[in-house]
This record gives sequence, C-alpha cells and structure tokens, in this order.
Amino acid sequence: MLDVFREVDSLDLRKKLPFCVGLLLRLIRKNYRIYVTCTTGYDRSPACVISYLHWVQDTPLHIAHKFITGLHSCRPDR
Repeated sequence: MLDVFREVDSLDLRKKLPFCVGLLLRLIRKNYRIYVTCTTGYDRSPACVISYLHWVQDTPLHIAHKFITGLHSCRPDR
C-alpha cells in the first residue's frame, strides 16, 4: 500500500501528482495490474487517474474528468 497524499489537502495533492502519475506509468509499463484507491475515493485517487489520462495518454482534461466521474461518483476537483 502506498499512501502518498494527505487526505483532503489540495495543495499536497497538486505537489505530489507528478510523482504519482510517474509511478502509475512505470507500473503500467511493467504490466502490473493497478488498483488506485484512497480512503474516501472522492478526490485523491480519481485525481491521479485523471492526471495520468491527461498527461500520459493525451486525453483532453474534460474528457478524462468526464470518463472517471462517469465510472464512479467522485469530486477530484475540490
């Protein structure tokens, strides 16, 4: 288990997102199955996945946000 962000701390989230996206990218390149979650499931984990889709997969931000929020009720933009 990797606990990288402090819960409900948007500044901490912004500072550490690049690390988490890089970690996701490295794990995906090694063909790991990844389950991204956080305590509440409302901000940190969705923000990481949206950032990965946007920064690495070049998915437009609004489409990445819509895709993730369509799969699970969350508030990654708090």
